Amino acid sequence: MKKLTSLMAVLMLLFTLTACSSTNLTNTKMYIQEAELTKEEESILNLVGSEVTPYILDFVIDDTVQALQINTYELEKNEWKLIAGGGGRQLNVTKSRIALSFDNIGLGLHTAVQNQGSNSYKSDLKFDFEGFSTTTAFLSDKAIIEYEKEIPLVIQIHTTKNEIASLSPEYGFYEPETYADFGYEKVYAITCLFSQKSVNELSSLSK
Repeated sequence: MKKLTSLMAVLMLLFTLTACSSTNLTNTKMYIQEAELTKEEESILNLVGSEVTPYILDFVIDDTVQALQINTYELEKNEWKLIAGGGGRQLNVTKSRIALSFDNIGLGLHTAVQNQGSNSYKSDLKFDFEGFSTTTAFLSDKAIIEYEKEIPLVIQIHTTKNEIASLSPEYGFYEPETYADFGYEKVYAITCLFSQKSVNELSSLSK
């Protein structure tokens, strides 16, 4: 709890400092990409003193986008099963940042959106990860945002296999059978979706 509180405080400070710098994103197309942090911003993150370093992304949208949805999935029998998400977060900005903080995605995730609040989930998963190797792949390039379309941001693999062939999220999310073919025990994914629907409309949609 203490680590999470410290992390949230640092993220608030970081987002405050980046509120102006994010306006330098002048590309008129809607997109999301990994944030390029300044040395000052990196120094602020180092103040957390935690093994969990937030994954921070910049995004640019138009003023018709009303909501952001962040979903977390677990791979089961070649299909992605939603384990957290399905709701939405109201947006009233056209440029902002997302911070994703996690160690093991299957056990929990903290999400913060600059000037738009934050939320967390913790899992009661009963699975012994002792002796497992872990690899995490992040969005490798700028992704164009399309309304109502999920964008895979992170894929995390936990396995006892000696070798892990990790695909970038943009490819691996759409080819989940690949992970099953390798026999990985646990595979998780985080996606985001930008919607022209309201938060209430998003929340009412069944997955």
